[in-house]
Order: sequence, then C-alpha cells, then structure tokens
Amino acid sequence: MEIKGLVEGFKELESKEIKIYGWLRNKRISKNVSFLNVNDGTCFDTIQVVFESLSNQEEIEKILIGSAVEVIGV
Repeated sequence: MEIKGLVEGFKELESKEIKIYGWLRNKRISKNVSFLNVNDGTCFDTIQVVFESLSNQEEIEKILIGSAVEVIGV
C-alpha cells in the first residue's frame, strides 16, 4: 500500500493488517518501544511504525537510515 493512500484514508484502515514498502528515514530503538519512520516517495509524509520488542530486534537495530524496508502490521 502506498503511504499517500494511508494518509488519505487512515480511518478506513483502522484495525486492518497492511503492508508498506519504503525507505527508512529515521529510527529510535529502545528496550520497550521503538519507532521507525518510513517514506515511499508518494508524498512528503512519513508513516511512523511503532512496535514493542520483537524477536528479531537485533536485526532491526542494524538497519541503516536510507535502507529499503517492508513493514507488515496493524
């Protein structure tokens, strides 16, 4: 799904699983809650991905700003 579509129709997508592709613009990793900002170039907005500690947390910490990512979630 394009980020532009998420921004325009976010209320319709509440509680639905979606998949986005884009580039990592920023990340903040902590013990309990972490944040990734992802942009796909369809608009100036970014999507902030919020997640609790994951089983592959160490892999996520290695991802560099500018890397292409795929995110699946609700």
